[in-house]
Amino acid sequence: MKKIMLVALVVVLAAVGVFAQTSLPVSPLPVGEVSNLSYALDEAQKTPQGRAALAMSTDAYPATPGDMYSLTFLTAGGLQNLVLIVEADYSVSLSNLGKFSAEGMTFELVKAFVSEKVLKSYPLSSPQLVVSMTGTFPVRVVGEVRKAAEYYAWGLTRLSKIANLSSTVNTSYRTIEIRDRKGIVRKFDLFAMERDGDFGQDPFLRPGDTVSFSRAERTVVLSGAVERPGSYVLLPGENLRELVERYGNGFTERADPTRLDLVRYVQAASPTGERRSVVYRDGSFRLQNRDVILVPTYQELLPVMFIEGAVGTGEAGANLEGARRITYQFYPGEDLSQAVRAKRGVFTEVSDIKNAYIIRDGKKLPVDIGKYLYDKDFTDSIPIESNDLLIVPFKQYFVSVGGAVRSPGRYPYVPDRNWRYYVSLAGGIDEERNVGNTLRIRDIGDALLPMDAMLPPESKIMVDSNSFLYYFGRYAPVVTTILSVLTTTLSIIAVTAR
Repeated sequence: MKKIMLVALVVVLAAVGVFAQTSLPVSPLPVGEVSNLSYALDEAQKTPQGRAALAMSTDAYPATPGDMYSLTFLTAGGLQNLVLIVEADYSVSLSNLGKFSAEGMTFELVKAFVSEKVLKSYPLSSPQLVVSMTGTFPVRVVGEVRKAAEYYAWGLTRLSKIANLSSTVNTSYRTIEIRDRKGIVRKFDLFAMERDGDFGQDPFLRPGDTVSFSRAERTVVLSGAVERPGSYVLLPGENLRELVERYGNGFTERADPTRLDLVRYVQAASPTGERRSVVYRDGSFRLQNRDVILVPTYQELLPVMFIEGAVGTGEAGANLEGARRITYQFYPGEDLSQAVRAKRGVFTEVSDIKNAYIIRDGKKLPVDIGKYLYDKDFTDSIPIESNDLLIVPFKQYFVSVGGAVRSPGRYPYVPDRNWRYYVSLAGGIDEERNVGNTLRIRDIGDALLPMDAMLPPESKIMVDSNSFLYYFGRYAPVVTTILSVLTTTLSIIAVTAR
């Protein structure tokens, strides 16, 4: 019974020892630029503890020079704790248990190998092997890069991470070469990894690797109605068909393949470049470096109507000071009410939607588009025709006051006010020029309004200048002067005639 309790106690102590090895903070190794590598897989890769945890949870983690392992096992003498280090030549020393090479082995294989070796020497010893720290190593980067340099990596750093850090706009991801420490060269295509999920094209980097990037021979831009627009590096023999079907993943449902636009800069007819149409059925059309292919849609061929006047850009609360013109593409059979509702955002507080009209073939067709926007009355909506011009007049919120007032001008419109309110804003009637408060009120269409009317926006108030004494006092000096001149002239003539 005592032996069983002793064994149980030893097992508990071993577990505590293993936990302490994995939970205690570990000082990072001096790895130069490792802090600038910006691993994108996970934030855990930025700390030594996180990298150690990832190494143990990833079955593909390769044994790497600089790795430190913690081995614990039971012997008759008690709990044993060894620190194992993977040397630069991948050799690992197990103290009195011998030495072995971890080259080409994953951590899972190392763990199984060490456990088997310990159990052979110490049966029932319950060996445990954990990663306490991962190794780091330099990787040389040369070729078409920002600058030739060494980047520091660890066992789970993939090729794509180095490529993202060092590439230029001219770097090709299609033919990347890696020369390992034994001089063996392998080629990789990161596009195949990103598009097809072939992670064999994005290998883990290893100590002694030299990564060489080449310059892209043909980089082509594909835009418009394709499923995957973007900038792509083409391989030799790949042209228009491969660009659209392989790289762009095919046309969208609205694409018009009969009139692709090509913009060419290299070997173009003009030094500034040229633009021409390409028919897709000629899939073998050869593309040049820096070509731009735009795939248009059938919707670009839709007819157009114009909306002009007091219209904005669709931004809420736009306050216009001048007329604008916008275009609207419509589908065959669409009527005016549908177009107005589709562009409701362009109408503002200064848009006189009640007095709008369409100009078609030189004729003016009045329309109240307010019914389409607010009353939902579409009974008299008319079909749209190509090149229709919808004019939306301005509705300014002011009232003009002129004539025999002290301060003529424009004054802000206030609902439910008559002429007295606006004349008082203009300083009141000038009694020297006006007798009897005579005035005329007209609306925006110059129609006379009654004196007791509540004025609408853009009304005009004209106070008459009808005072005889005012005009007499104003023009009497002029008349007197003229009479004096005439009298003097007649006197001179009479004297000289004698």
